[in-house]
Amino acid sequence: EGNPDDHYIRPAAAANWTVASAQRNLSIVGAGNASGIASQGGKYQVYLRGHADVTTGAVLTIAAHGVTIENLAFHRGGVTSNGLLRLYGDGTDANNAHNSSINNCMFRWWNQNTPDCAVTIVDSWYTGIYNSIFYNCKDGIAIKGVQSTIKDVTIQGCKFFGLAADISADIRLWGSNSDFLVIRNCDFAHMTPSGGTNKFISAQGGMTSNGGTIMGCRFSDNITAGTEISTITNMKIVDCFDSAGAINTGS
Repeated sequence: EGNPDDHYIRPAAAANWTVASAQRNLSIVGAGNASGIASQGGKYQVYLRGHADVTTGAVLTIAAHGVTIENLAFHRGGVTSNGLLRLYGDGTDANNAHNSSINNCMFRWWNQNTPDCAVTIVDSWYTGIYNSIFYNCKDGIAIKGVQSTIKDVTIQGCKFFGLAADISADIRLWGSNSDFLVIRNCDFAHMTPSGGTNKFISAQGGMTSNGGTIMGCRFSDNITAGTEISTITNMKIVDCFDSAGAINTGS
């Protein structure tokens, strides 16, 4: 269960949590910031843990505008699909997580063979993931345009570490295109993914990110832009470094 000072919160009923579309502008904030290097990636006081009997659906699904998630860690229950946190939209004006943000959170041990990642953003615009930790996540963040082109997603100050060559993707872009996707000041602190389509940053063939930038990121191994980072049309790589130096392209 972890440190005895940690607080694991589980759903009371046999269902995981959902913030429905009517619950706009809600903030879910943990009791304290992460501190130190205890365990893996700092010590988080409050864990949201999925229900042990739920085998589908994310631990927490957000389908409302303007929701803030902060100072929380996420832990699997019985879930085997849809990841740990899902910002979900269905292409309508009402049912989506537009303008939602994730701040100073930890996602760990997401290693399932699933099309969704630890955090999945589906048809939700103007979202951000900031200063968060992805520890031992085979699949980290997915940005999926199903009904729409995703607009203005920012991933900033995040750290991906723990797993080595068996990682699938730290950040994955698929479905429709993405306008103004920014990946900034992130640390990819593990060995280079290998085998098949495994990458630090992955995109389906032909994906376009209009106005997109990968900026100020560090990769702990010697990589090739366009290989371990998918070539994404119109996406610049600026002020990024691996173990051998700069890896900028398109700047």
